[in-house]
Amino acid sequence: MKAKFGSWWEQIWKYRKAIGGVAIVLIVVVVIALIIPVVLSNGTGFNEYTVKSTATETTLSAQTKVITTAQSQPGKTLWDWLQLLIIPLILAAGALLFNFTNSHTERQIALDNQRETALQAYIDKMSELLLKEHLVERRADGKLKPEYDEVRKIARVRTLRVLPRLDKERKRNVIQFLHESHLINKDDPIIDLTEADLRKASLDEAELEGANLSGAKLMGANLSKAKLMNANLDDARLKGARLMKADLSGANLDGADLTRAVITEEQLKEARSLKGTTMPNGSKRP
Repeated sequence: MKAKFGSWWEQIWKYRKAIGGVAIVLIVVVVIALIIPVVLSNGTGFNEYTVKSTATETTLSAQTKVITTAQSQPGKTLWDWLQLLIIPLILAAGALLFNFTNSHTERQIALDNQRETALQAYIDKMSELLLKEHLVERRADGKLKPEYDEVRKIARVRTLRVLPRLDKERKRNVIQFLHESHLINKDDPIIDLTEADLRKASLDEAELEGANLSGAKLMGANLSKAKLMNANLDDARLKGARLMKADLSGANLDGADLTRAVITEEQLKEARSLKGTTMPNGSKRP
C-alpha cells in the first residue's frame, strides 16, 4: 500500500503544473456557479428598491411640518457583480502564477547549481586519481599495474554514479574528459562504461575517435556529426539516437541496438562489424 501511495504521489508531482491550472479553473467555475444564480434571481440583477428620506420645513407662522420624499435606487446588474468578482480573481490568479513561476525558476537554478557542483567535484576527484593515485600506471610491457585495480574501480563507480545526476551538456563534458584523458581507449579502456547513463547526452560533433562506449546506455543521445571512427560501440543501446552524418568508419557495432535510430545505410556500410546488431527498422543482423 505504501509503494502504491508513493506511485500516486509521484504521478501527482509529475503533472503538478496541469493539476494546478485545473484547480484554478475549477475554483473560478465554482465561485461563478454560486454567484450567478443569486445575481440572476431577479432578472439581470436585484430589483430596484426605494429609499425614504425625511426633511423638516419651518414656515413663517412657526408651524413645522414634516415632508417625506422617496427616491428610487437602481439594483445591481449582472455586469456590476461580475466586475466585483473578476478583478479579485484576476489578481488571485496572477499572484498564484507569479509564485509558481518564481518557485519553478528557483528550483531550476538550484538544480543547475547542484549539477555543476557534482560535475566539478567529479573532475576534481578524477584529476586526483590521475595525478596522485596512479590511475593510469602501467608496467614496462604496457599492461596496467594490478596493484592499482582498486583505484580503477573507484574511478568507474564515480563515473557511473555522477552521470545520472547530470544534464545532457554536462554528460558531454564527462565523456570528453574521459576521452581526452585516455581513460576510455578502444582496445584497453581504464574505465569501463558498460551501463553508463548517457541517455539524451549531447554528443553532437564530439571527437570520439577510438573511444570505447561498449555497453553504454545512449538512448536518445545526439551523436550527429560525431567523430566515431574506429570506436567500440558493441552492445551499446542507441535506441532513438540521432547519428546523422556521424563518421562510423571502422566502428564496431556488434550487438548494438539501433531501433528507431536516425542513421543511413551508407553510414552503416562504413562500420567494421554489425554482427547481431538490431537495425533501425527492428530487424536483427545475423
